Amino acid sequence: MTRLMTETPDAGMTDVEIVKALRELLGARLTALVAGVGETRTIRVWADGAEAPPTEVMARLRLAYRVAGELAREESPEVAQAWFMGRNPNLSDRSPAQLLRDGDPEAGDEVIGAARQFLGESGASEVAQQEDTDGGSERVRKGGWQSAEEASAYYASIGPWVTAAAVIKYCDISEQTLESWRESRLVLGVEFADGQFYYQQQQFVDEQPLPGLDRVLDVLAPAFRSPGSQAGWFAAKAYYGDSTTRWDVLRAGEVQLLVGWGEEDAGRVLGP
Repeated sequence: MTRLMTETPDAGMTDVEIVKALRELLGARLTALVAGVGETRTIRVWADGAEAPPTEVMARLRLAYRVAGELAREESPEVAQAWFMGRNPNLSDRSPAQLLRDGDPEAGDEVIGAARQFLGESGASEVAQQEDTDGGSERVRKGGWQSAEEASAYYASIGPWVTAAAVIKYCDISEQTLESWRESRLVLGVEFADGQFYYQQQQFVDEQPLPGLDRVLDVLAPAFRSPGSQAGWFAAKAYYGDSTTRWDVLRAGEVQLLVGWGEEDAGRVLGP
């Protein structure tokens, strides 16, 4: 089981230590969003111990640290940042940071529940394999789901995933060319537990990578350092209450729009 089920990692930590640790994990801007304050300077004042956060705000920050810390341990700090910022279908398309900021009495339980579902209730993750309709292989990460089908359905929201062999065949390129594309950020590949790279299918059109993908990845990379967190960013919904994803926006040719969004999100993570 994850620590979200069995432990309280912030036990014994002072308010100042919590603020500092959360700022380090999520960045000053995202921490300020959770706290519901308009300036990162306020977070710095709290972290320095010059002033104390209101009691209700501190409760939100402690809960955020509990969740962010577990996400960082199980995945990475970048995944924790992306998860807190991204619109979550289990939270009525709101981001965890926004939900906590709004101060709903049930927000804490809802955020913890969404984090548990993201991580899975078992400590280990495995790769579940499902044959897709084209006869290829779609791999999804499975951790604590009741069935491979449930895991596949969930991770289809950030997929579908295709193998390197499928990309090589579709684009009519060599293995070396695909590796070069990945290293130069012309394509986004995620290494799974089996040591193989898989690719979100949405990034290809007309036997080529989507134009402009490298420009967006360049602005995301300083804050979203792992390919997995970058993949989650692209799969997130682009507009509130709409099913359009950021991949869809890129496929529509709105490269500069996505570059701007990427710069804003990276800025929130990195802080001032």
